[in-house]
Amino acid sequence: MSGFAVVGLTDAYISSLGMFLDAFELIRRQVIELYRTREPMSMQTRVHLLTAEGRVARLAGGRTLTSDGGFDTPVQYDLIHLPGFIVGGEAALDARLAESGSLYQWLNQQYAGGARVSASGSSVFLLAEAGLLSGGMATIARPLIPVFRRRYPNIRIDHRSPVVEHGRVVTGSGMAADAQLLARLVEYVTTPELARWLSDVTSLHQAAEDHLADDPLTANAQLWLEERFAQDVRIADLAKAMAVSQQTLLRHFHRHLNVTPQEYVRQLRMKSAQGLLARTSRSIGQIATLCGYSDVHTFRKVFREYSGTSPSSYRARNRNALT
Repeated sequence: MSGFAVVGLTDAYISSLGMFLDAFELIRRQVIELYRTREPMSMQTRVHLLTAEGRVARLAGGRTLTSDGGFDTPVQYDLIHLPGFIVGGEAALDARLAESGSLYQWLNQQYAGGARVSASGSSVFLLAEAGLLSGGMATIARPLIPVFRRRYPNIRIDHRSPVVEHGRVVTGSGMAADAQLLARLVEYVTTPELARWLSDVTSLHQAAEDHLADDPLTANAQLWLEERFAQDVRIADLAKAMAVSQQTLLRHFHRHLNVTPQEYVRQLRMKSAQGLLARTSRSIGQIATLCGYSDVHTFRKVFREYSGTSPSSYRARNRNALT
């Protein structure tokens, strides 16, 4: 897998496309920082901007962006996103849908290879035309609902939800929902910890804090560990960052979380591993590295102790997340 691809559709909204490019660039940089003490890791979230024939992407307002390639490049992606575009009336939409055969073929090939596919607003039409929503459910901008229902009566529309999932296809209702759509996708293709980090640094959405302790010291320590869970963190470093003694730190963790900081890090790593096993097709070795283990044997041992089964068996049992 080679990470994330966004399609530079003609007349795509710059904000709809740019939000994804920027967010995943931030994540790419954070991953490099997160894994700097281990094997060099650029991760698989490098963003590729693609167009049908690898030409310049011509966006809304006539602005252009250089593409990274076309659909003929033999690369399998983890995630593909289609930004919303200016519809320009039903006749213009009909013409676009009729001339997008190469996109449909490529999307189906990528989906068959394990990619998760998402679309914002008007691009939901493209997913429907490609057959990726048949018999399923989607969301779309309210003004487009009547046209969509006429064209695709077998696809249910959830007009109340800004983001809707149908297997490995995720649809968003439009630009106002792009932040929520992005937050969902980030968690799928990276880890919940990176998704929360992105939320914190960009304010894309209010990060869920139900997992944090009521005690300020413990909560701050949790956040510090979440940003470094894949590194070789030491109690002494955490205590220094929190400006308390190690004994005070251990006492607060035991009182409010009933675990040690080391055990909390292990939980973070294992939960991330479970998500990556269920939601991606990355190898066990790659997942071990992403979750902070330089030795695959150790990762398998710890995972079995935590989950009661091997990583391969866990993935097999939770395969529905990939289909």
